[in-house]
Amino acid sequence: MFAQGAQTDKWLPLASNVCTTPSGKPGVALEFHKGDSFQGKPLVVQNRAKTDLFLWDSAPPEVLPEYSFRVKAQIVPETSGFHTFGFSSVGPGRLLVNGSVLIDNWDWTEAGEAMFDSSVEVTTSTYLEAGKTVEILIESTNEVRPASKKAPDRPTTTVGVD
Repeated sequence: MFAQGAQTDKWLPLASNVCTTPSGKPGVALEFHKGDSFQGKPLVVQNRAKTDLFLWDSAPPEVLPEYSFRVKAQIVPETSGFHTFGFSSVGPGRLLVNGSVLIDNWDWTEAGEAMFDSSVEVTTSTYLEAGKTVEILIESTNEVRPASKKAPDRPTTTVGVD
């Protein structure tokens, strides 16, 4: 016999296995802009299979040192009801669902437990309908957060290169 035990995950599971890019590929589309304000067309667009995006050492050199990025994906819920989303970021960030801000983590101040000085995981739930495509958009920059880390003698952005 078998009985499912208690769910003991510390954070919500990744959405990698249910996300597709706007063009239908598995994973997410990652659009990089030079500068921190999403100006113009993205200079670099990548597809990533995973939704845990570690960009400190993989941002394209042509967008450094200050960059902004958007992550675009779609999900199709299998069930109707409230679905919980979680989001944490190293820099400022926000998560939009169907064009509306669901999680605003732009000016976070509370550090989380994950590596690389990220924010706490912010979670919230929203109602989704089974079989109806949901557009996911994440916007972020590599600006230093929390703001208390900014100082005249410290960098204002987090930059890494391969």
